[in-house]
Amino acid sequence: RALAAAMDAFQRSNFTERVPLKGRYDPDSGNEIDRLGTTFRDMADRMIEQVERLTEADRLRRELVANVSHDLRTPLTTLQGYLQTLILKEDRLSAERKSQYLRTAARHSERLSKLVSELFELAKLDAYKIEMHREPCALGELAQDVVQKFQLTAEQRDVRLEPSLIEDLPFVEVDVSLIERALENLIDNALRHTGPGGRVTVSVERHDDGVLVCVADTGCGISPQDLPYLFDRFYRVQNGEHEPSSGAGLGLAITKKILELHGSTVEVRSQQGEGTAFSFRLGELAA
Repeated sequence: RALAAAMDAFQRSNFTERVPLKGRYDPDSGNEIDRLGTTFRDMADRMIEQVERLTEADRLRRELVANVSHDLRTPLTTLQGYLQTLILKEDRLSAERKSQYLRTAARHSERLSKLVSELFELAKLDAYKIEMHREPCALGELAQDVVQKFQLTAEQRDVRLEPSLIEDLPFVEVDVSLIERALENLIDNALRHTGPGGRVTVSVERHDDGVLVCVADTGCGISPQDLPYLFDRFYRVQNGEHEPSSGAGLGLAITKKILELHGSTVEVRSQQGEGTAFSFRLGELAA
């Protein structure tokens, strides 16, 4: 009777509230009522956990849709506004003003294209639809190539971008294009949060049975309140004055997914006013 009452109460709660069961319900007692009670208790706990997980997933989905809508609407509205102005006032605008409007429209078009590409990339990573093409890789050489890509950007921002690479590092077996993407995200993030006169260092060194990669900057740093949410999609750190909202907040989420696919994690250390360091480890290629 107690077990039946507990089941009825659980059903009335729409399977969302735990109902205490009177008695021990020892599954090893050999009593069929005990076994049934234990099974019901375990089943109820599992159902509640699944409902909570689905509720949280639905909340995150709604939040994601809202964030995507906002981030898509802003560049679209700006792009539409400038193009409509060019159409309506074409005869009254000077050549210089037309050129200015076109450059602004092109910049927002590029931002929109980048956001859509990142959303598509993150969706594939979430669904594990990325085909991994692992091959032996010298991470030092890969890091050097990625650093070269950002040298001009660093010079334009008056930031020193310095590689610190150890020779004779072991090879690692990775998807080169994905690890390159992760490095690009970390370096781009570091440059955006480092002011003029600052420094970004990309180091690759041996660590235990693998290789340690670290991207460190002397930027504004990250507050302790922001650190737990740093890898959440669309999350932006707002405590620095250097382009606090220029990105879509997807780069670090993509980086985290890429490293998870390689059985690794990305770690972060930060001190406000002193800088931030992101690091990850990859295992040595087996002989």
